[in-house]
Parts: sequence; structure tokens; C-alpha cells
Amino acid sequence: MMAGGGAPVRLSDLADTAPALAALQEIFFESSSRTVFSSASERQDFCRRWTSFYLECCPDDVWFWRESGGSVVGYLTGCRESAGARRLYADVPGYAVFESCFADFPAHFHVNCRADRRGGGIGARLVECFVENCRRLGLAGVHLVTAPEARNVGFYQRLGFTVRLPRPFGGRSLLFMGRCLLAETRE
Repeated sequence: MMAGGGAPVRLSDLADTAPALAALQEIFFESSSRTVFSSASERQDFCRRWTSFYLECCPDDVWFWRESGGSVVGYLTGCRESAGARRLYADVPGYAVFESCFADFPAHFHVNCRADRRGGGIGARLVECFVENCRRLGLAGVHLVTAPEARNVGFYQRLGFTVRLPRPFGGRSLLFMGRCLLAETRE
């Protein structure tokens, strides 16, 4: 199913954020590799660790895919200034591993969709909304971090993320993927 039956909307443009934030949390846990928590509080803390910075500090960089009926089936949390996101250095394991790349690729994001809506273009449309906004603002580039063996690597390559830089972290490898915006021209 293609992403034609809906539209992207920013968190900062929503009058009532509660339904979108509830959907974000549901999609977050559906997409997370971690599924076991010792308590409801630990589960909430885990979600907050990965999302609260973006929701509180970057509402213009949080996008939702809202279907024509109003339900949210995907989200993107982003930050235009990775180097200035000091709170993430403490909250997100491995955040500083690629700090030397932030000048060339200052913006970063995370994107997730409901499992039954993956493969239909929603994630790609959300990424392009964020990337286009970064381009309009004159940012040099956008990046994300994933695992070298993750299934999403091909998805990001198809979206123009051509810079690939693996680095070790915590006994495993992380993969930085970047997309240079300065060389891109608008069609």
C-alpha cells in the first residue's frame, strides 16, 4: 500500500498532540528490539530516553504520517543541530561516537512506521519531509546511525544516504550513514 492516503504533519502544528504522541509510543515499542522490562516505569523510562529530547526540544523536527481518517501510522523524530544536542550525549548510548561527522552532517533523525504499514512509502515520505526542511534551512547534510547488518541499510541507501562510516561501540559496530545536501539541487 502506497503512502497516498494521508499526509505528513509536524508535532508543532497539531492542536491536540495526545493522539499522535500515543501513536508514537505504540509504534516505538512495536519497532523496538527491546521487548522485556522489569516494570511499567522502566518501560516508560526507556521510551522517554529515546524520544523525550525530540518532543521537548525539537517539535518542528518531529513529523507524523497521519492517514486521511486521522490515525497516525508513522513518525520521524529529528534534530537539526546534533552537535548542540548535549542532552543526547548522556541519554543515547554511542551518540558521541560520530561527533567528528556532525559539522558535515549536522542533522539527524529516527523514523518508524507501524509494522503493517512498512514498505508502502510512508517512512520515505517522512524522511524526505525532514530532509527537504533541512535543505531549505541551508544545512550541509543529514545523518542517521544504524547497525551495519540492519535491514534498514538498503532503505536509507535508496533515499540517497551514500556516506557509510562504521565504528566500534560497546562490543558491536555502529554504522553512520550520511546524505550531503549542499550538492543536491531542487527539482
